[in-house]
Amino acid sequence: MVLESLQPLKIGGLWLPEMVDLSGGDQELLEPGATGRSIAWDEVRTFAPEVLVVAGGAGGPAGALGPVSELAALPGWWGLPAVKTGRVYILDAPLLLRAGPRIVDGVEVLARILHPDLVLRRCPEKAVLKLALHGGQRCRQRLVPNYFLPYR
Repeated sequence: MVLESLQPLKIGGLWLPEMVDLSGGDQELLEPGATGRSIAWDEVRTFAPEVLVVAGGAGGPAGALGPVSELAALPGWWGLPAVKTGRVYILDAPLLLRAGPRIVDGVEVLARILHPDLVLRRCPEKAVLKLALHGGQRCRQRLVPNYFLPYR
């Protein structure tokens, strides 16, 4: 699942579902070309994503750490498969949301995230943060930003 916005929660549309498809993932909630839409937290919980990608806002991936920590306070956050396995990522928004040549980089980053054993090309420096908790580990909500580390 790719969230293009956290306030309000919104799944990315237009070219984003196709980017996920091209990278070997499956964005089942939207067809390629469809407009992004708001999504309720209960719908996220029901979908139970195995991988959760958040487009960082202003300030790059680090700018989304506060809003992501607010998600950790919502019921069911720690039960999401993506959270349990540490497969939550915050990406530099232009890799996903800005039309242009960087879209190709965005597809490559998504492929690296989805298939780290198959895609050996590293992510651009400072473009991706990854949740470093896994195996069901938890922390206090206010500490969640401390557990997002650079991912290459």
